[in-house]
Amino acid sequence: YQRRVRGGLSPEVLAQLGDAHAVVRIHNSKTSCASVTVYSDRAEVVRELSVEGCDKSGLYDVVLEGVTLCSQAESIRVKPGDGEDCTILDVSSEVCEASAASKSDKVVELEKEIDAKAEAIAQLTSERQIVQDQVAWLKRY
Repeated sequence: YQRRVRGGLSPEVLAQLGDAHAVVRIHNSKTSCASVTVYSDRAEVVRELSVEGCDKSGLYDVVLEGVTLCSQAESIRVKPGDGEDCTILDVSSEVCEASAASKSDKVVELEKEIDAKAEAIAQLTSERQIVQDQVAWLKRY
C-alpha cells in the first residue's frame, strides 16, 4: 500500500467539473529532495516537483503517488514554488494499493519470491502430515 496526495481541486469542485479539468499524475520517485530536518521524534522532508503540462491557465488536479505510509497524512503541506502564480484549493491524502506500474522491479521480484516460498511451505506441510500419518499407522501395528 502507498499514500496518494492530491493537491489542487477540492472533491466538491472536482465533482462539479466532471471532465473539465486536467489530471496530472506524478510518482514520488520523480521528485527531488530539497531538504531533510531531523528532530528527536520525527523528521521533516521537503520535496520539490515540477508539474509538466500545466503551462497554461486552467484547472488541474495534481496527484502525487507513492508517498510512504510512514508519513502522517495531516502533516502533508503543498505550496507553489517561488514566483508561481497559482491557487491551491484543497490538499487531501488517501491510502491505496500500489499499482504494479508504481512498484519497483525489486519489490515485484521479492513479492514473487514470497509467493513461491509460501507455496513451498504449504507443500512441505502437506508432505509432513502424510509422513506423520504413516508413522502413526505403523505404530499401531
